[in-house]
Amino acid sequence: MRRPRRNNHGAARWLSNPIAAVLGALAIALLLAGCAEKPQDQAKKQAGTTVTWDTRPWEAERTPFTVQGLDKGNRVAYEDALKQRAQGQNEYVRIGASK
Repeated sequence: MRRPRRNNHGAARWLSNPIAAVLGALAIALLLAGCAEKPQDQAKKQAGTTVTWDTRPWEAERTPFTVQGLDKGNRVAYEDALKQRAQGQNEYVRIGASK
């Protein structure tokens, strides 16, 4: 195994090249930046921005993603919308194959 050449000052040759030294320092800084830990505190909850688990799905407030025609509190319509969505994702129904 060959030993790296050294300049007159005893340092390895790649350290005397300023571009290589800057790139090496940048690589080390990037590697160390991956070790930083971000704070994991819970965000403040504002009234009306979170859904509580005790709310039944068919009694939830309307959102932009609510299916058209669903009324708040109509359980039958909610379950029918779920069944219709499930059938829309059924490959046998989508391609028209018979069972």
